[in-house]
Amino acid sequence: MLIIALFGIALSQNITWSNYSFSTPQFINLIAQQTNFARSFEEFGQILNFSIQYDSLQVEDLCSFQYQQLIFNRIENSFNTFVNQLQLIDIDELDTSDIEEGFQDQLVSYTRSDLNLLLLERNQVIHYLSYDQNSKLFNYSKFNLSIYSNTKQHQQLLNDRDAYFYVNNEQFSKFIIQNDSLYQFEILNWTQQTDQFKVLVQNNYVYLINGQQFLTIYQIVEHTLVLIKKLKAEDIYQVQKKMNLVDINIQEDYLYILDHENGVKRIHLNELEIDNDFFINQPDCSIISIEKESIILIQHNQQRSIIFEGIINDKGWILLQSKQTFKKLIKSVKQLKDYAILLSNPINNIHRKYMIDSYADKTMLEGNDFYQMDFLGIESIDTNYLIGIFKYGVALYYQMEFPSSIVCYAQTPQISRVQISIISTQCPNKNESNLLNYCSSNLEYIFDIRGALMNEFQERIFIYLCIGASIIVTLLVVSIIYIIRRYQLKKEKINQIKRKGRRSK
Repeated sequence: MLIIALFGIALSQNITWSNYSFSTPQFINLIAQQTNFARSFEEFGQILNFSIQYDSLQVEDLCSFQYQQLIFNRIENSFNTFVNQLQLIDIDELDTSDIEEGFQDQLVSYTRSDLNLLLLERNQVIHYLSYDQNSKLFNYSKFNLSIYSNTKQHQQLLNDRDAYFYVNNEQFSKFIIQNDSLYQFEILNWTQQTDQFKVLVQNNYVYLINGQQFLTIYQIVEHTLVLIKKLKAEDIYQVQKKMNLVDINIQEDYLYILDHENGVKRIHLNELEIDNDFFINQPDCSIISIEKESIILIQHNQQRSIIFEGIINDKGWILLQSKQTFKKLIKSVKQLKDYAILLSNPINNIHRKYMIDSYADKTMLEGNDFYQMDFLGIESIDTNYLIGIFKYGVALYYQMEFPSSIVCYAQTPQISRVQISIISTQCPNKNESNLLNYCSSNLEYIFDIRGALMNEFQERIFIYLCIGASIIVTLLVVSIIYIIRRYQLKKEKINQIKRKGRRSK
């Protein structure tokens, strides 16, 4: 409890507030039980919390509020499988040898460059997909890499500008795809890795971590790795300490290093020097995800994960929220603008970003779960479109963000004053230069609810009376026509008799 209290105090000292309200109350005319008032809150961004207050005469709730949400649905018939067709056969129908052969062939890594997606199969097959924005379809090609190593451990695909890289424990290769052909070049001086490792490539620089040893930086010069730096714990922290590097992430001009023992440090990419002023003291984390100023760290603890989300500043970060997911081990994170998709297989979570523990509604902190098996990752491929990468293929997803909204229904003839208090990430007079500037808004509506012509029961009676009256009027009209017609026939008959009498005389 003390830690939570200190966290709340520290956070409150960094957050600033913009206050917003209508210059005058807004008058809304409604007719009871006939119309309603609705509006959305796009200009308020992500809403953390809200409250509604009515005047003392209002007994029942006049308004209902709906928080913002992200709809994330797989497009029907968009799943494409690329691996051995044995994956689609009932396992009970297969022999042991068939199972061992067929189920070895699955996707193990991928990389995206602009609208191109490359998928790596365990047997070193490359599936190349080029996305067409007009048709929302993929142009597909298949290539085979030349592999001289015997290992299939820790295979990774990477990209840098127009080039791609294949890496495993023993091999480092560069390849390009042109004119429906794959051209491969071996990168020399790659040191064999004996344990798990992770590699990033940017601007011909290679950044390698392999656990407790060190961070190694190479430069690719004429298809050869040239050692630039090896950074040990005393280089990164200026003191000797235990270190276990587990993840790295490049964002703009910095390489962020996640140390499971200590937290997060970063390197200036231009000078390749440690930023000694920057440190995030959050040990025991295994995954780092950064999108602009938003950072998410994942800590694994037996059958649960703990998610820490914050905003990066010059010295470290400001922690906004933390939450636990029980029976879900988060494996990767895909950050969107206001949301993050936490992949854990099979129950994944849509996480709302920029929520603050001490201010947000609890339902906003929990996020929304969705079920999907075998995710390797998710990548943005087009406006409102994401591509899901699975063990055996890919599928296209459509995402749509709905802003918060309110609906107010008229009840009884009266004048109702409604005050809406909102805590949000945006408002019309927000200080946009400060990411930790949140908004506290008070919106006041006055509903002039006029009495309706009739209520529902009266409407039904009125309809029945109208139907009865129309039937009566119809019968009267028919009767009058019938009587007039009979009178005319009798008159004609009398006139005929008179004419016959005159003729007989």
